[in-house]
Amino acid sequence: MPSVKESWARLRRWTGNTAKNRGFLLGVGTVTLIAALVTVNPSSWWRWATAFGSGMVRFWLPVVLFLVAGAAFGTAAVRWWGGPWRVRRRSGWASVAVRYPLFVHVTMLLVVGIALTAGVGLILWWLLGRPDTDLLTAVPSSSGTDSARPAWGVQNTLDAMKVVLSIVAGVGGVIALTVAYRKQDLGEAAEHREDTKLFTERFGKAADQLGSDQAAVRLAGVYAMARLADDWEQERQTCIDVLCAYLRMPYTPPEQIKADPGEDSDTDGRSSEVTARVLAARQERQVRHTVVRIIAAHLREDAETNWQGRAFDFTGSVFDGGDFNCIVCGPNTKLAFHGAEFSGGTVDFGRATFSSGTVAFGRAEFSSGTVDLSHPRSWQVPPQFDPWSGPPPLGLRLPQEKPPPEPVPPQAH
Repeated sequence: MPSVKESWARLRRWTGNTAKNRGFLLGVGTVTLIAALVTVNPSSWWRWATAFGSGMVRFWLPVVLFLVAGAAFGTAAVRWWGGPWRVRRRSGWASVAVRYPLFVHVTMLLVVGIALTAGVGLILWWLLGRPDTDLLTAVPSSSGTDSARPAWGVQNTLDAMKVVLSIVAGVGGVIALTVAYRKQDLGEAAEHREDTKLFTERFGKAADQLGSDQAAVRLAGVYAMARLADDWEQERQTCIDVLCAYLRMPYTPPEQIKADPGEDSDTDGRSSEVTARVLAARQERQVRHTVVRIIAAHLREDAETNWQGRAFDFTGSVFDGGDFNCIVCGPNTKLAFHGAEFSGGTVDFGRATFSSGTVAFGRAEFSSGTVDLSHPRSWQVPPQFDPWSGPPPLGLRLPQEKPPPEPVPPQAH
């Protein structure tokens, strides 16, 4: 005879948190609940079961059709409910895909199908005037006396066999539908993993190109990262963040490069090292202007892939020119120029639409560059600046109110 400790350990194994044990507990609970309900009033349950069986015999084909329809609706419901759930982990909230065991999945579909069948059957029974469905009900004869219907016959047996075979076929169809759905779901998940792997490889290659010493390779990396942002909607913001981070990297415009003390100068007053740095800075300028041009192209109305509703962080970036013509700052779009330095060149916002979203120039420095905001298409939600006293900072051009029309001098008669 097992000890109390062994019995307790065996009970814990049977009630553990596994798919098999959960299915076992679900079946035991369902059977126990049905038995408890039947013991409340056995005669009533027997009468209802007889009526239900009679209805199943008479309407076996609609029952099977409703069972299959319920399985289809149940598949859609399980797919919706079985999607990613949010669970709390040590690192925070995360989305976890929930996959039910096959036994639980089939059981849920059968329950939904049976519930739908019973519900529709009750509605039809009520619409038909609630006819009698009891095969054992006494029916008055032509002589005026009540004669009971035959308790059971050969035709009843054949009809019952039809119902049983139809139910078995319906249950088999539900299982086949569930297995096919799970195979398709697994195939879609595998395809999604392959797509994610391909996108990740493209992201790593584009990032390596952006870190190259050659300007031509960096330029190719800019286009590769932008194309990846167009194709990978799930991580589009990440690709945009990489492009914006490239602009935040330290940069000295070529006009500001000077020779270090002690360097030898050539006949034109520049050393070979300074000339090389100037050439490298000019090449870097082309790469940076390309980043600005690509971002602006995706913020226009005619963009093939729109980047509206994203955040563009240019904090601390150095701009020596740039073309933001005709951009549209739509809802939830954020352009942050906090602490940016506009050093040389013109950053043009001609015919830009500031109808919503946020454009902020807090703590921006307009040292020797120009930010032209004087000709916008819309100025409903203007950009944000730090307050200043007197006229705007030098290099910042804002829209001016149109002067009143000059009076027309009267014509001499």
